Amino acid sequence: MGIENVCLVAISVYGHDNRSMFDAMRNLSGDSRAVVSFNPYTITEQELDKMHAAGVRGVRINLKTTAEAPSKEALAAKLLAYAARIRSRQWVLQLYLGIEQVPLIYHVIPQLGVKVVLDHMASPEPTRAAILQTGSKELFDLLRREAVWVKISGTYRFTEFPDLDVFARDLIRIGHNNVIWASDWPHTGGPAVTKDGRLISSYRKVDDEEFVQRCLQWCDYDGLLVQKLFVDNPRRLWLGDHNI
Repeated sequence: MGIENVCLVAISVYGHDNRSMFDAMRNLSGDSRAVVSFNPYTITEQELDKMHAAGVRGVRINLKTTAEAPSKEALAAKLLAYAARIRSRQWVLQLYLGIEQVPLIYHVIPQLGVKVVLDHMASPEPTRAAILQTGSKELFDLLRREAVWVKISGTYRFTEFPDLDVFARDLIRIGHNNVIWASDWPHTGGPAVTKDGRLISSYRKVDDEEFVQRCLQWCDYDGLLVQKLFVDNPRRLWLGDHNI
C-alpha cells in the first residue's frame, strides 16, 4: 500500500509478551515504531530503556474486552501509574475502550502529562447514533481541546453503526490536528475454526485499500486534512521530538 513508516501495536491476546512485536520490528526494512504492553508495577527502568532503544514509543491498555469493570477512581490510579513510567520518555498512552468509558477517564487525562490516543474511534456502540451515546459529548470536548488523539481505524467492528460516515467526518474535522489513520491489519478476531483439535480464531477478510478510499471521502478529499490524517499527525504522535 506504499506505507513507508509503520508503528506496530500490541494486541491483547499476547498479554505482556512482546516477543512477537520485537521479532517483527527486526524483520522490517527501515525504521519502525511500536506500542507494547507491560505491567507498570513490575517493569524495570532497564527494560523500558531497552524497549525505547528498539523503537517503542507507547504502551497500550485494554479497558474494553477484559473481565474487569474498574471504578472511576481505580481507572484514574491505573492510568496515573502507567503515565509515571512513560512520561520521561515522551511515550504515548494508548487506550482500547468503549465510548461509554470516556466519561470515566475524562477528568484524569489532564493530570497524566502524556499524549493519550484512543483506539478505533473510541469504539462507539454499533447500533445507536453517536449523539445518543454516553461519552460522545466528552469525546468531542477532549478532541476540541486537543487533549486526546483518536485513531480512525477498525470500522469493520461496527458496520451497523447508523451514522458512521457522519461520526467519522466529525472526528476528522473537529480533531483535525489529533486524528490519525491506522489500518488495524492483520484484522484479528474473525470467526473461530477448529484445527488439530484446537479452537483458533481466524483473521477477518478486510479490504484495506477500500478503507483508505473511505477515509479520503471522510476528508472530503481535502488535501490538508488527508495530509494531516495520514502523514503529519501520526508523525507528531509517534515521533514527537525524536528523530525517525
